[in-house]
Amino acid sequence: MSNNHTIAPLPSLQALRVLEAAVRRQSYSDAARELGLTHGAVSRQVDALETWAGAPLFARAGRRMMPTAAASSLVTRTREALRILEEAFGHPVLPRHAAGLRISTTPAIARLWLVPRLPALHRDHPGLIAAIEVSSALDAGASDSVDAGIRYGPGGWPGVESRLLGRERLFPVAAPHLIAPGADWRAAPRIGTPFQSWRRWFDETAPDLDRQDGAALELPDAALALDAAIQGLGVALARERLVAPLLRTGILVRLSPDAVEDIYSYWFVRPPTRTSKQIDALLEWLLNQFADGATG
Repeated sequence: MSNNHTIAPLPSLQALRVLEAAVRRQSYSDAARELGLTHGAVSRQVDALETWAGAPLFARAGRRMMPTAAASSLVTRTREALRILEEAFGHPVLPRHAAGLRISTTPAIARLWLVPRLPALHRDHPGLIAAIEVSSALDAGASDSVDAGIRYGPGGWPGVESRLLGRERLFPVAAPHLIAPGADWRAAPRIGTPFQSWRRWFDETAPDLDRQDGAALELPDAALALDAAIQGLGVALARERLVAPLLRTGILVRLSPDAVEDIYSYWFVRPPTRTSKQIDALLEWLLNQFADGATG
């Protein structure tokens, strides 16, 4: 007698993370910001889960998305499953480097800000960083697998101690060939991310301009938005600290003298249990780097 049986398809891990965040925050937009996704991506994941569950998981109540009884039941088991996965895979498989720190940051910060500064860090503090983990999750700095993190967001995250590193300014950029001489760049396609709001930029710099608020292309990460701009796909709303090297080399050009201070900032985060002279040295070095100037 055969014991073979068909295993029903299971939801993806990403869908389960979306469910947990959306239930906890009662907002698709807030869940999207936390996970580094777009609002549309969160909505699609919820739709897929509702199809899988055969029941609605959220109901709109004013500006909030309230979880249904089915969602509340499912998220209890989901949190337990995520906890088990975290215990199994949340720690590095390779042995930790005893002499250096393991830090976490976002893809954009790692690629456009931190890695170009690693030679200076290694010169000032040899061996201080042993490994860099890249994650878009805002609470990644709270993981037991890392000693500290650099995050971009509102600050005040639960489970971590936060220290403000620096603020940020936003302005539009594009590939040099995208905008013809004398043309109005504001008519070009716009590239959006979950964090940078075109609507707010226009409200502060050109409130009387008749324009559409949406972006022609939505991407989940600031570095990807700049990559798309380099390819001539549209105008990106760039973060000054990240885009500065691309402006200096002429790969991208700034399209407006106007800049808007972002509502989000850069933060140094660490689990409350992580204290050491190495972490203090890293924090001091980061503060000095940010104090050198927006484009330093």
